Amino acid sequence: MMMMRRRRRRKDTKKVDASVNFSSRDDAKNAPANDDASAKKTNEKNNNNEKRKQKEEDTKFDDKPDAVVESRWRSFLPLFVLYGLMVFGWFAAYSRYGSAIFIGHRRLHLTLTEWREKLGKMQTTAVLIGGPHRGGTSIAWSCVSAHEKIGAFASRKVSDHAEGIFVQDVYPKFGVGEEYQAMRTGRDFSRNGLGRYALNEAHHLTERSALNTDENGVKLMNSFGQYWGFKDKGDEKEESDIAFVVEKSPPNAIIGTFLRALYKRVGMKTTKHVYVTRHPIANAMALNAMKELNGRVTIVELLDNYVKLHETAQRDAKALGKDALYPLRMEDFIREPERKAEEIFSFIFDEEAEAEAEVMAEKEEEKGKEEPKRRAFDLCVAKIEADTGKPLSRTDPNEKYRKKWCKMLEEEESARALSTSLAEKYQGKLDVLGLEYDIATWCDDDDKYR
Repeated sequence: MMMMRRRRRRKDTKKVDASVNFSSRDDAKNAPANDDASAKKTNEKNNNNEKRKQKEEDTKFDDKPDAVVESRWRSFLPLFVLYGLMVFGWFAAYSRYGSAIFIGHRRLHLTLTEWREKLGKMQTTAVLIGGPHRGGTSIAWSCVSAHEKIGAFASRKVSDHAEGIFVQDVYPKFGVGEEYQAMRTGRDFSRNGLGRYALNEAHHLTERSALNTDENGVKLMNSFGQYWGFKDKGDEKEESDIAFVVEKSPPNAIIGTFLRALYKRVGMKTTKHVYVTRHPIANAMALNAMKELNGRVTIVELLDNYVKLHETAQRDAKALGKDALYPLRMEDFIREPERKAEEIFSFIFDEEAEAEAEVMAEKEEEKGKEEPKRRAFDLCVAKIEADTGKPLSRTDPNEKYRKKWCKMLEEEESARALSTSLAEKYQGKLDVLGLEYDIATWCDDDDKYR
């Protein structure tokens, strides 16, 4: 009996074990399916949470549209400002200097022989305008460059103030245009830059300069050539005869003999030099008002430079010959523009050309056409007004600085002492130079142009 009970227990135990084993196998078999379902539910839950959050974010400012716009503008505003400044800077540079500010100046590729042949055939004369900065050189250049027979740089999109010195790399710029480097690099500008460069005797280049070479003559002509209307080899069919060209850079005043020697090397017939000046006090005040100087140079330094500039120019004039230089006071040109313009053109074209012009004038008058002299003057005035942006007025060009100077003399004892000191130091030198300017009586002189 006991044995039979034991056997039944063993069988029941085996059944239970078997049942447990089968159950374990089923659980193991169904485990991946359960895990996938659980993961799927989790993913759906996460997706629903993300959608809910996104919806909340999208509808966050539904009742505040202005806040949305403001938020977006704030994020893009720095970029708009940056791009705006860049575009404005590019446009300003292009308006003043043209594409050359980005890609450099285009140069011709003629050889020494080709230049000598071209210029010799055309018998070209170079008219070089110089004088103190802010002394009237731009007005003289505008007038001369307007003449139909003279090749000239464009007023804009070539170089700063249409000055050739910034287009070439043959001779130095004497620190002009580089004044800001004094603060950035500590470079010495006591004998360089605006209002000072003439004080450096090394800047007075002559025909004996080491820079006076055939190679440099060709480089200079290839730099200036296209702006004067000359063409490269192969494009000569588009080129007309150019008997006169004009180039204006104030430092031309102290490198006249050097420039003549350089131009003659490449076949120029000769050079003619127009020297423009202005009352020394007005010139010094106009210079110091420029942003490059901003009042950092003393009036004594500026007048020292002014006198040295004139002394050097007159010394060169003797070497160039009495008929090679035409002195012009800006005040005289403003007061009598027609007469002075006629004198300048007579100087440039000389007596022979002037006689020819007279004959042509008689013929044209017979045909009812405009007299050449009058047309030249009208073009001169129109060019000046276009370049300056205002009518050519026959009023004192120094009036603004004259009033300011005279007011200081009335109100300040120190200014009166300075005026007396300047007159004692410089009046004798001005008289020797024959400029006919007076320092001590500038405020009480009846002639406002003196």
